[in-house]
Amino acid sequence: RDRNRIGIQGDLLGASALGIRNVLCLWGDPPTAGNEKDAKPVYDLTTEEMIATFRVLRDTGTLRGGDAVEVPPKVFIGAAADPFRGSKEESFAKLRAKVTAGADFVQTQGVYDVDRFEDWMRLVRKEWLHEKVYILAGVIPLKSPKMARFMAEKLGAVIPKQIMDRMEKAPNPRAEGLSIAVRTIKALKRIDGVSGVHIMPVGWEGIVTELVKEAGLLPRPEPAAALV
Repeated sequence: RDRNRIGIQGDLLGASALGIRNVLCLWGDPPTAGNEKDAKPVYDLTTEEMIATFRVLRDTGTLRGGDAVEVPPKVFIGAAADPFRGSKEESFAKLRAKVTAGADFVQTQGVYDVDRFEDWMRLVRKEWLHEKVYILAGVIPLKSPKMARFMAEKLGAVIPKQIMDRMEKAPNPRAEGLSIAVRTIKALKRIDGVSGVHIMPVGWEGIVTELVKEAGLLPRPEPAAALV
């Protein structure tokens, strides 16, 4: 974020030299959202242009300016998708653009409405995008009713009323949030085209071990052969 095309290509080469093999290409929030209110944003490349730049650099060893590098970066290129922002067709069009640009994997925003997510995945399968990119469904465990309300009201998360009600009425909200996350993961695993889940324990990192055990994610599968 906040790099021009020269800087961001240098960042990728440096990351690869340090052994980093996965990169996630994001647009990022505006600087004014943080503490440095006078900072100037650098939106030299769109997300799709950044993905395409990384793909060409990885596959051909060529920088955007045309110069060649001796050691191309060995990276797996990721992108983000939000199945719940706008219509499913609009969201899908953005996903398709990132896949066309060269993304290898996609991480979605947190999924609470599994039915709506599955509807979005039907579009993905219709155009066989699940054969071109690995889709990791996002899971954000809810640890309190306050967090659920914040996610819905401030961050735009689509949380079904029944889940909000369960969190509000639960005598032990954290246990309820864990139960909801476990059920969500199990449902996501059954959806054709979903390659895995991306667990985002916002302020609740200690729940990860229990969550992956309860959701049946252990033992981890053997990694596939190197793709890059």
